[in-house]
Amino acid sequence: MAEGNGQVDTAAAQAAMSVMPGGAAVGGALATFNNMNFIVDGKSSSGPGAGGGFSMSREEAEAALEEARGIADDLTFQVREARLLAQTQSPADDPASMGFHNVGLEALGNGAQHVEAERDYWRSLVTALEKALGVYQAADEQAGQDVGGSGGQDSNGGGLI
Repeated sequence: MAEGNGQVDTAAAQAAMSVMPGGAAVGGALATFNNMNFIVDGKSSSGPGAGGGFSMSREEAEAALEEARGIADDLTFQVREARLLAQTQSPADDPASMGFHNVGLEALGNGAQHVEAERDYWRSLVTALEKALGVYQAADEQAGQDVGGSGGQDSNGGGLI
């Protein structure tokens, strides 16, 4: 799962997950929030006329964002730990130890990929909520400028309205 710039490479994540046992269902979930419409205080993150999605107040959206960030951060730590587990060394070089060890490494590698997919899922929610809150904030600032301009508001915040 590519993450160099903080963005989630959804196609790569889905491809990686699809080859794992039960991974297609998990990998498909990564796209859940990519095109989701979040409506914050009546303002749509997908633009005017976009139907459906999640509707919430700004306070609810901010609380959900902080919760999702916390979960994504926790999972980022768990990804590092899972990757370390997947690099364990065999206790001996005999065929039985090596065979058992290789099976364990495969299971640990699959587990690490699953944790990465979970982290990416929560990161996609964070990105969607940030976008929704950013859209809300931009619309709110524009409305403030429009009201200020129509009321003869000066640079000190005073005006006729």
